[in-house]
Amino acid sequence: MAQNTNNILVGAANVAVGSYSADYTGTSDSLWSAVKTDVGDKNFRNWSIFRPSSTPGAAASVAITPQFGAGTCTFRDVGLTQEGVEIQYQPDFGEVEVDQILDAAKLFKQKMTVSVATTFAEATLENLLTVWAQSQGTLGPDQIGGDALYLVPGELGQAPLEQALLFVGNAPGTISTYKQRVYLASRALSVESSTSGVKRAEATVFPVTFRLLPDTAASYSAYGRVVDIA
Repeated sequence: MAQNTNNILVGAANVAVGSYSADYTGTSDSLWSAVKTDVGDKNFRNWSIFRPSSTPGAAASVAITPQFGAGTCTFRDVGLTQEGVEIQYQPDFGEVEVDQILDAAKLFKQKMTVSVATTFAEATLENLLTVWAQSQGTLGPDQIGGDALYLVPGELGQAPLEQALLFVGNAPGTISTYKQRVYLASRALSVESSTSGVKRAEATVFPVTFRLLPDTAASYSAYGRVVDIA
């Protein structure tokens, strides 16, 4: 069996979050198609040059290109991260037992959970807004002249905020101009508790776990796509 060390991947990914809208028009899987089309040179790290607005509450997200930013999906680079990005693909199978077999006779899938975890190393209010999954309207200028992120409890029965999630790492293969593995999730929700501390000898970071949901507006119900770009 041939072995290829070029298939060993090392290196952290660039991470961006985006506003999500189910009102996509055009072909199926239009979110992926739009991202793929807009980055015409196939360098999916190009969107990482966009930084959050210096005015909180104004335009914290910047469209990856002018052609695809008309209130549908705009991405914001979260900046530096720690310990990379972790994807958890967790199927849950039920079992059918019969008298004549000591083990299960048949397995069937009864539940599926996919999540993505990372740690934001840049302790900006925009990143904290993403971790707490609050609306953009809760971030803005404070009455005394500073910037403020208001801690809001929400309402009973309120649906969690859905966002798009895009991160780009290395892909297997020989070194070339672009060799990237692109992960795109259409429906990412930050629904788990997150703890961040202000400590004497440690950086303030924002751990976050996104629960992914299937995108029923796509040609098939998919959590997203993982694509290797040559």
